[in-house]
Amino acid sequence: MEVHRVRFFQYNPSAIQCLAFQEGSSPLRLALSRENGNVEIWEQDQAWAQTMVLYASKEECAESILWYQDRLLSAGLSGILVQWNLARQCSEMEVNLCGGAVWDMAIRPNAEQLAVACEDGCVRLFDIEPNTVVYKKSYSNQGGGRCLAIAFHPEGNHMLSGGSDSIIRIW
Repeated sequence: MEVHRVRFFQYNPSAIQCLAFQEGSSPLRLALSRENGNVEIWEQDQAWAQTMVLYASKEECAESILWYQDRLLSAGLSGILVQWNLARQCSEMEVNLCGGAVWDMAIRPNAEQLAVACEDGCVRLFDIEPNTVVYKKSYSNQGGGRCLAIAFHPEGNHMLSGGSDSIIRIW
């Protein structure tokens, strides 16, 4: 009689928090963050395949993730911006953004600037430098509530934010 041994494992899927495509990459790359804190890199050559998992703790769960050129940036409820080193598969830089939880981030078109939507209701603008980000300016919504979403006009001359007070602001 032949014996077949089977082992089972408990698969615990984790919700996807956010997605970001890397523009101009070949093959096409997608970064996603999961509720358990992990960041995954997927590539599409012939078919989609997961190429990398960057492990982080649940406390470091990214609410926003984006690509700036070849740099992958993420931020979340901890209020810390993380730049990931994809070659070593670990965090390369961590910067406290000083506004509480980060709900969204956006890169200004044709500029080296990062806008961050923060828990305290402010939008913070940072200059992106080779190894860090440098605080430039803070925009206060003066109405209270969290700033939950941020976007730039395609020409980069206006920034828009939306918050828990249901108001869209143009900066």
